[in-house]
Amino acid sequence: MSLHAHIPRPLQRLLNFVAYQATWFTGVYGGDKWTIPAVTCLLIIHLLIVREGEWKLMGCFAITGICMDTIWMHLGLVHYPENTMYPLLPIWLMLLWFAVSTTLTHAINPIFRRPVLVTILAVLIAPYSYSVGAKAGGIDITEAGYYAVAAGWGTLMFITSFTIKYIRPDMVGLEH
Repeated sequence: MSLHAHIPRPLQRLLNFVAYQATWFTGVYGGDKWTIPAVTCLLIIHLLIVREGEWKLMGCFAITGICMDTIWMHLGLVHYPENTMYPLLPIWLMLLWFAVSTTLTHAINPIFRRPVLVTILAVLIAPYSYSVGAKAGGIDITEAGYYAVAAGWGTLMFITSFTIKYIRPDMVGLEH
């Protein structure tokens, strides 16, 4: 049962933004212990506002992001000091990819509909986010890692935004 038609869009975006930020902080500062319940709660809440087809978008986005971060880890660009899952990413980071995927058509929807703008913002904001994670002690990242993060996030956001806007807007109800 989806309640997206009954909850005003601005409230959906605000709730989604607050919930995502909470999961991000639990991931970076709390690791697996706090991220598992936080992301579980976020996804349960997201069930109330999800649109038909959105789970496909979220899954593809999250899996692509997990693959990117895994490649960066194996190239030595990013290191997760407390990673007990190696050669996989830490659970908290994999879950954060699913958490951020909930924002695509909710919290960041106004900019997500603009492929060039969302790409520029991703190139600028993603490295900053990783630097905050590094300062918190959740990750170590090389200088080249920051460039990889900017390029990877920029590319992922552009392709996803372009696909949804021009090829499959019906997938998440953006056809209006």
